[in-house]
Amino acid sequence: MAVVHALRKEGVAYGSTVVAEEGPALADAASERLAFRHRLRAHWGQALDTLEILIEIVEDASRHFEKRARMSSDPSLVSEILGQFTANAIRLAREIHELLSAGYPLGALSLTRTMHEIAVRAGTISKIYEETGSEVVAERYLAHGECLAYVDALTFQKNAATLGYDPLSDEQMRELRESSDAHSLTYGKGFSQGPYAWAASLAGLPRQPKFVDLEKFAGLDHERGYYKWSSHLIHADARAIRLNQLERGGRFVVLTGQTNIMLADPAEFAASNLHRCYVSLTSSVMPMAAFDVFICSVVETLRKASAEAFVEAEERVLSAELELQAELAKMGLRFDPIDGEVPLD
Repeated sequence: MAVVHALRKEGVAYGSTVVAEEGPALADAASERLAFRHRLRAHWGQALDTLEILIEIVEDASRHFEKRARMSSDPSLVSEILGQFTANAIRLAREIHELLSAGYPLGALSLTRTMHEIAVRAGTISKIYEETGSEVVAERYLAHGECLAYVDALTFQKNAATLGYDPLSDEQMRELRESSDAHSLTYGKGFSQGPYAWAASLAGLPRQPKFVDLEKFAGLDHERGYYKWSSHLIHADARAIRLNQLERGGRFVVLTGQTNIMLADPAEFAASNLHRCYVSLTSSVMPMAAFDVFICSVVETLRKASAEAFVEAEERVLSAELELQAELAKMGLRFDPIDGEVPLD
């Protein structure tokens, strides 16, 4: 016990000084990460720039649409929600672009899962509105958010003391509960239960819809493979362990930092879902203006160009790796991701 106590004491002492002592090392690590970003652009620069231009155009066009929507004499709640979806998709696309630029494609792939969920919700709400002509789906969606707030509050109350937080007051909990109960009275007993109850029984959807039902309804069920793939990383299941391993020079390594491969898929998935959100926004409520039609065509063209550029970059990287290993093999060597140039086995 004395040894354990001493080790803990030393750990506390080191922990209180480590930031100051390791500062120079952190600066060196930051410089190396920046250098990696510059090297990564040798193969991926054009593709990354194309994706960024796509994001910029969608953001500018969305602002133009929002301005026109605000000037409408009949403001639409559906349009407002779709605008929120598109704004979130733009932000996520920027985050994905930043992760890809820095060499973190698996982090980017994880975020594409969220983009897919946004695109599915946008497509579902847009289609329900088109088929029913009613904004009830938008009202239900916002009301369901208040039900979720009450569920979150209940969870928080259970763990507040353990986490060192003050619990919500009885008055705050009462207001949240009454709001949730009121929406359940309006939209049905199970409204506060399921995560997709806001879409229940609308436009032919099931009484207890699942996400797969929304995907099919929105016409995006063909993307389920991508969604499942990115979900492994989100949930950290057994499949995620293998996805985080890379093979180079005959050795598998666990990825803990940057890499210059695997950028193409998350980029394409992000661009596709950003395009879908923008189309849902501009085509659902107000008649499409000539500007909207033009921009949709531009965005689709850039989406395809971005996908092609990323695939070509991926092929160049893989080709360069094969050439490197072939040249080293002539000298009886191979490049190992840990030990560098080593003799062939």
